[in-house]
Amino acid sequence: MNTQTRLTHAIAYVIFCSAVVHLAILAIEAIATKNIVLVNYFNILDLEYFFPGIDQGTTSQSISAALMLGFIAIAYGCFARKEK
Repeated sequence: MNTQTRLTHAIAYVIFCSAVVHLAILAIEAIATKNIVLVNYFNILDLEYFFPGIDQGTTSQSISAALMLGFIAIAYGCFARKEK
């Protein structure tokens, strides 16, 4: 493995670990404050800066959860296919 590849993997690993810590902090804060909006996918992506109010309401929570689960399923499918 060359230096550029190792650097790319290291950067990707740091980004991934940072994202995991960020999501854990949001989940803990959402539980502590009983504010489910904190784990809304639109809120995590900060889309409310471009679309004010997108992270509010029951419909937003449902669509957010569906999108997040859909992206997880797609990613899982892509990685499962590469292992074959």
